[in-house]
Amino acid sequence: MLNSSILENLPHRLNGAWKKQPLNLVSIGGFEADEVFSVLKQGVEMFRAGIIPQPAKLFINGNVADGIEGAFPAGRDHTHIDYDGRLVSELHADTYLLHAFDMRPYDRYFDKKVTALSDTILSQLDPEGTYGPVVAEIFMGRYGETVGGIHKERCSTLHFVLSGEKRIRLWPEDTWSTEDERVRYSLDERTGEEEHYLLDARITHKGEKAIDLIGKAGDVFYWPQGWWHVGSSIGFSISMTIAFHPHREA
Repeated sequence: MLNSSILENLPHRLNGAWKKQPLNLVSIGGFEADEVFSVLKQGVEMFRAGIIPQPAKLFINGNVADGIEGAFPAGRDHTHIDYDGRLVSELHADTYLLHAFDMRPYDRYFDKKVTALSDTILSQLDPEGTYGPVVAEIFMGRYGETVGGIHKERCSTLHFVLSGEKRIRLWPEDTWSTEDERVRYSLDERTGEEEHYLLDARITHKGEKAIDLIGKAGDVFYWPQGWWHVGSSIGFSISMTIAFHPHREA
Protein backbone atom coordinates (compact mmCIF):
# COMPACT_ATOMS: atom_id res chain seq x y z
CA MET A 1 0.00 0.00 0.00
CA LEU A 2 0.97 3.66 -0.14
CA ASN A 3 3.31 5.11 2.46
CA SER A 4 1.24 6.48 5.34
CA SER A 5 3.00 9.86 5.12
CA ILE A 6 1.69 10.31 1.57
CA LEU A 7 -1.86 9.55 2.68
CA GLU A 8 -1.51 12.04 5.52
CA ASN A 9 0.35 14.86 3.79
CA LEU A 10 -1.13 14.96 0.29
CA PRO A 11 -4.69 15.91 1.34
CA HIS A 12 -3.28 18.51 3.73
CA ARG A 13 -1.13 20.11 1.04
CA LEU A 14 -4.00 20.07 -1.46
CA ASN A 15 -6.45 21.68 0.93
CA GLY A 16 -5.91 25.31 -0.10
CA ALA A 17 -6.06 24.56 -3.84
CA TRP A 18 -8.78 21.89 -4.01
CA LYS A 19 -11.42 22.98 -6.55
CA LYS A 20 -9.75 26.42 -6.71
CA GLN A 21 -6.39 26.58 -8.51
CA PRO A 22 -3.56 24.51 -10.02
CA LEU A 23 -0.74 23.46 -7.74
CA ASN A 24 2.73 21.93 -8.13
CA LEU A 25 3.71 19.65 -5.25
CA VAL A 26 7.40 18.74 -5.20
CA SER A 27 8.84 15.37 -4.17
CA ILE A 28 5.62 13.66 -3.13
CA GLY A 29 6.22 10.30 -4.80
CA GLY A 30 3.80 7.45 -4.16
CA PHE A 31 4.10 5.50 -7.42
CA GLU A 32 7.12 4.17 -9.32
CA ALA A 33 7.60 4.30 -13.10
CA ASP A 34 8.32 0.59 -13.57
CA GLU A 35 5.50 -0.37 -11.21
CA VAL A 36 3.05 1.52 -13.41
CA PHE A 37 4.72 0.26 -16.60
CA SER A 38 4.24 -3.31 -15.33
CA VAL A 39 0.50 -2.66 -14.91
CA LEU A 40 0.41 -1.31 -18.46
CA LYS A 41 2.09 -4.49 -19.74
CA GLN A 42 -0.49 -6.61 -17.93
CA GLY A 43 -3.28 -4.68 -19.65
CA VAL A 44 -1.62 -5.17 -23.05
CA GLU A 45 -1.23 -8.92 -22.43
CA MET A 46 -4.90 -9.18 -21.47
CA PHE A 47 -5.78 -7.38 -24.70
CA ARG A 48 -3.60 -9.73 -26.77
CA ALA A 49 -5.35 -12.68 -25.12
CA GLY A 50 -8.73 -11.29 -26.14
CA ILE A 51 -9.84 -10.71 -22.54
CA ILE A 52 -10.31 -6.93 -22.67
CA PRO A 53 -10.72 -4.21 -25.32
CA GLN A 54 -7.65 -2.28 -26.43
CA PRO A 55 -6.35 -0.52 -23.30
CA ALA A 56 -4.28 2.22 -24.93
CA LYS A 57 -3.71 4.41 -27.97
CA LEU A 58 -0.27 4.88 -29.47
CA PHE A 59 0.80 7.68 -31.81
CA ILE A 60 4.24 7.56 -33.49
CA ASN A 61 5.51 10.61 -35.39
CA GLY A 62 1.98 12.00 -35.38
CA ASN A 63 0.27 8.89 -36.75
CA VAL A 64 -1.88 6.25 -35.05
CA ALA A 65 0.34 3.19 -34.58
CA ASP A 66 -1.91 0.78 -32.69
CA GLY A 67 -1.79 -1.87 -35.42
CA ILE A 68 1.97 -1.89 -36.00
CA GLU A 69 3.52 -5.21 -34.97
CA GLY A 70 5.50 -4.80 -31.77
CA ALA A 71 4.38 -1.24 -31.13
CA PHE A 72 2.82 -1.93 -27.73
CA PRO A 73 4.95 -2.99 -24.73
CA ALA A 74 6.01 -6.63 -24.78
CA GLY A 75 7.75 -9.13 -22.52
CA ARG A 76 11.18 -8.14 -23.74
CA ASP A 77 10.56 -4.57 -22.52
CA HIS A 78 11.61 -5.19 -18.93
CA THR A 79 11.43 -1.51 -18.02
CA HIS A 80 9.95 1.69 -19.43
CA ILE A 81 13.48 2.65 -20.50
CA ASP A 82 13.76 -0.56 -22.55
CA TYR A 83 10.47 0.20 -24.27
CA ASP A 84 11.45 3.78 -25.07
CA GLY A 85 14.77 2.65 -26.52
CA ARG A 86 13.09 0.02 -28.68
CA LEU A 87 10.54 2.43 -30.15
CA VAL A 88 13.26 4.96 -30.96
CA SER A 89 15.69 2.44 -32.49
CA GLU A 90 13.37 -0.08 -34.17
CA LEU A 91 10.30 1.99 -35.07
CA HIS A 92 12.16 5.28 -35.60
CA ALA A 93 9.89 7.08 -33.16
CA ASP A 94 11.30 10.59 -33.14
CA THR A 95 8.13 11.57 -31.30
CA TYR A 96 5.51 9.31 -29.77
CA LEU A 97 2.76 9.25 -27.18
CA LEU A 98 1.22 6.20 -25.57
CA HIS A 99 -1.99 7.05 -23.72
CA ALA A 100 -3.27 4.16 -21.61
CA PHE A 101 -6.87 4.27 -20.43
CA ASP A 102 -7.96 3.36 -16.91
CA MET A 103 -5.45 0.76 -15.72
CA ARG A 104 -7.03 0.03 -12.34
CA PRO A 105 -8.77 -3.23 -13.36
CA TYR A 106 -5.57 -4.92 -14.51
CA ASP A 107 -3.69 -5.25 -11.22
CA ARG A 108 -5.28 -5.75 -7.80
CA TYR A 109 -2.39 -4.29 -5.82
CA PHE A 110 -2.21 -1.19 -8.03
CA ASP A 111 -5.97 -0.75 -7.74
CA LYS A 112 -5.73 -0.90 -3.94
CA LYS A 113 -3.10 1.85 -3.97
CA VAL A 114 -5.22 4.12 -6.14
CA THR A 115 -8.27 3.36 -3.99
CA ALA A 116 -6.42 4.13 -0.75
CA LEU A 117 -5.22 7.47 -2.11
CA SER A 118 -8.52 8.54 -3.65
CA ASP A 119 -10.56 7.47 -0.62
CA THR A 120 -8.29 9.43 1.72
CA ILE A 121 -8.42 12.57 -0.40
CA LEU A 122 -12.17 12.46 -0.93
CA SER A 123 -12.93 11.74 2.71
CA GLN A 124 -11.04 14.89 3.74
CA LEU A 125 -11.61 17.28 0.82
CA ASP A 126 -14.96 16.22 -0.64
CA PRO A 127 -17.37 15.85 2.30
CA GLU A 128 -20.29 16.84 0.06
CA GLY A 129 -19.68 13.73 -2.08
CA THR A 130 -19.22 15.55 -5.40
CA TYR A 131 -17.07 12.89 -7.02
CA GLY A 132 -17.84 9.36 -8.13
CA PRO A 133 -15.66 7.46 -10.65
CA VAL A 134 -11.89 7.66 -10.16
CA VAL A 135 -9.73 6.53 -13.09
CA ALA A 136 -5.96 6.12 -13.49
CA GLU A 137 -4.43 6.85 -16.91
CA ILE A 138 -0.86 6.67 -18.17
CA PHE A 139 0.94 9.06 -20.54
CA MET A 140 4.32 7.98 -21.85
CA GLY A 141 6.63 9.13 -24.60
CA ARG A 142 8.37 12.01 -26.29
CA TYR A 143 5.82 14.58 -27.44
CA GLY A 144 5.41 18.31 -27.94
CA GLU A 145 1.86 18.19 -26.69
CA THR A 146 -0.79 15.61 -25.88
CA VAL A 147 -2.89 14.46 -28.82
CA GLY A 148 -5.90 16.69 -29.43
CA GLY A 149 -4.25 19.80 -28.04
CA ILE A 150 -5.82 22.16 -25.53
CA HIS A 151 -8.89 20.68 -23.86
CA LYS A 152 -10.95 20.62 -20.70
CA GLU A 153 -13.22 18.23 -18.83
CA ARG A 154 -15.13 18.19 -15.57
CA CYS A 155 -12.75 16.00 -13.57
CA SER A 156 -10.34 17.27 -10.92
CA THR A 157 -6.89 15.84 -11.57
CA LEU A 158 -3.77 14.63 -9.82
CA HIS A 159 -0.87 14.11 -12.23
CA PHE A 160 2.12 12.09 -10.98
CA VAL A 161 5.43 12.59 -12.82
CA LEU A 162 7.10 9.17 -12.65
CA SER A 163 10.14 9.50 -14.92
CA GLY A 164 11.76 12.33 -16.86
CA GLU A 165 10.32 15.84 -16.92
CA LYS A 166 6.79 16.95 -17.73
CA ARG A 167 4.98 20.23 -18.27
CA ILE A 168 1.27 20.91 -18.00
CA ARG A 169 0.20 24.31 -19.32
CA LEU A 170 -3.17 25.49 -17.99
CA TRP A 171 -5.57 28.36 -18.55
CA PRO A 172 -8.62 29.41 -16.49
CA GLU A 173 -11.94 28.22 -17.90
CA ASP A 174 -12.98 31.73 -18.96
CA THR A 175 -9.89 32.10 -21.21
CA TRP A 176 -11.87 30.59 -24.10
CA SER A 177 -15.63 30.36 -24.57
CA THR A 178 -17.02 27.26 -26.24
CA GLU A 179 -19.67 29.53 -27.78
CA ASP A 180 -17.05 31.64 -29.57
CA GLU A 181 -14.48 28.98 -30.51
CA ARG A 182 -14.47 26.00 -32.83
CA VAL A 183 -14.71 23.03 -30.49
CA ARG A 184 -14.61 19.27 -30.93
CA TYR A 185 -16.67 17.38 -28.40
CA SER A 186 -15.67 13.88 -27.31
CA LEU A 187 -17.55 11.57 -24.96
CA ASP A 188 -15.58 9.46 -22.48
CA GLU A 189 -17.45 6.16 -22.58
CA ARG A 190 -16.01 5.04 -19.23
CA THR A 191 -17.28 8.01 -17.22
CA GLY A 192 -19.95 9.53 -19.48
CA GLU A 193 -18.11 12.86 -19.32
CA GLU A 194 -17.90 15.21 -22.29
CA GLU A 195 -14.46 16.56 -23.20
CA HIS A 196 -13.99 19.83 -25.09
CA TYR A 197 -11.07 20.25 -27.53
CA LEU A 198 -10.17 23.66 -28.99
CA LEU A 199 -9.55 23.34 -32.72
CA ASP A 200 -7.77 26.64 -33.32
CA ALA A 201 -6.02 27.47 -30.03
CA ARG A 202 -2.34 26.59 -29.68
CA ILE A 203 -0.07 25.96 -26.72
CA THR A 204 1.60 29.36 -27.28
CA HIS A 205 -1.69 31.29 -27.26
CA LYS A 206 -2.97 33.39 -24.33
CA GLY A 207 0.41 33.20 -22.64
CA GLU A 208 -0.44 36.02 -20.26
CA LYS A 209 -3.14 33.84 -18.71
CA ALA A 210 -1.25 30.54 -18.79
CA ILE A 211 0.09 28.73 -15.74
CA ASP A 212 2.95 26.26 -16.25
CA LEU A 213 3.41 23.30 -13.94
CA ILE A 214 6.86 21.82 -14.60
CA GLY A 215 8.12 18.84 -12.65
CA LYS A 216 10.35 15.81 -12.53
CA ALA A 217 10.03 12.32 -11.11
CA GLY A 218 8.34 12.39 -7.72
CA ASP A 219 6.45 15.63 -8.32
CA VAL A 220 2.66 15.82 -8.42
CA PHE A 221 0.50 18.38 -10.24
CA TYR A 222 -3.07 19.22 -9.34
CA TRP A 223 -5.67 21.17 -11.29
CA PRO A 224 -9.42 21.58 -10.73
CA GLN A 225 -12.16 20.64 -13.15
CA GLY A 226 -12.87 23.03 -15.99
CA TRP A 227 -9.32 24.35 -16.52
CA TRP A 228 -8.08 24.26 -20.12
CA HIS A 229 -4.82 22.30 -20.32
CA VAL A 230 -2.31 20.48 -22.50
CA GLY A 231 0.68 18.34 -21.56
CA SER A 232 4.22 18.27 -22.96
CA SER A 233 7.07 15.83 -22.40
CA ILE A 234 10.50 17.37 -21.89
CA GLY A 235 12.50 14.59 -23.52
CA PHE A 236 11.18 11.17 -22.51
CA SER A 237 8.69 11.02 -19.65
CA ILE A 238 6.13 8.73 -18.09
CA SER A 239 3.36 10.12 -15.94
CA MET A 240 0.08 8.99 -14.43
CA THR A 241 -3.19 10.85 -13.98
CA ILE A 242 -5.67 10.07 -11.24
CA ALA A 243 -8.86 11.81 -12.31
CA PHE A 244 -11.80 12.43 -9.98
CA HIS A 245 -14.99 12.55 -12.03
CA PRO A 246 -18.19 14.06 -10.61
CA HIS A 247 -21.27 11.95 -10.22
CA ARG A 248 -23.28 11.94 -13.43
CA GLU A 249 -26.43 14.02 -13.41
CA ALA A 250 -29.62 11.98 -13.62
